[in-house]
Amino acid sequence: MPITCVQCSDFRCATMEILVEHVTVRHGEKLEVANHQFETTREFLTWQVNIEKETTSWFVKYRKREGKQHTIDWFRCNRTGTYKPRGTAKRAIKQQGTSKINGYCTAHMKVTTSKCDGKVTVEGCLGHFGHPLKLGHLRIPDQIRQTIAGKLAKGVTIESVLDQIRNSTQDGISREHLIDRKDIINVKHQFNVDLMEKDSKDTRSIHYWVNELEKGEFNPVVVYKPPRDRRIFFAK
Repeated sequence: MPITCVQCSDFRCATMEILVEHVTVRHGEKLEVANHQFETTREFLTWQVNIEKETTSWFVKYRKREGKQHTIDWFRCNRTGTYKPRGTAKRAIKQQGTSKINGYCTAHMKVTTSKCDGKVTVEGCLGHFGHPLKLGHLRIPDQIRQTIAGKLAKGVTIESVLDQIRNSTQDGISREHLIDRKDIINVKHQFNVDLMEKDSKDTRSIHYWVNELEKGEFNPVVVYKPPRDRRIFFAK
């Protein structure tokens, strides 16, 4: 599929590098180029989270390649692409509109991880072109989802979680402050947390929740033992 420019209907190219050059020359945009190296994957992930927070953006992984010496992951702006409704039924688009811009944003990253020393090299473009940067088009960060799931698992009500989120705006507004009741219910279902039943099902829910946390890059659980062993788990 050819790469297209959102402002030039007749422009087609084969690589993101050509698109960045086109936007720089044709549209006069000064785009920040990424060329970084990190000692560990954790350092890279911390940098990525900070970049996304500073620029109100979100990079999604769309391709991966495993080599003998390196692993390469390709990321691009979540606004890149064309809106495609899911299923056969007609579904109303969200109030803020679809996140897709029917073209390609210039923001992208090629992330190479060495299997020898674990160092991570990042190449690409951090500048966004062709769309405004809006909080409403970002997903809820995994760390926030995990934090909410942890509170729900401890018995905190949905209303209390919402109140805590709304009372945490003193440091500025971010994606989490747009969370509504439906978002929290989705997190509840995602982590299989059930607050209404106080029986053995809670134990199964906590097991499922811990397993889900282990799949993420930022796992807050340090030690976990099943309650039947009369031992507890400790979270950071």
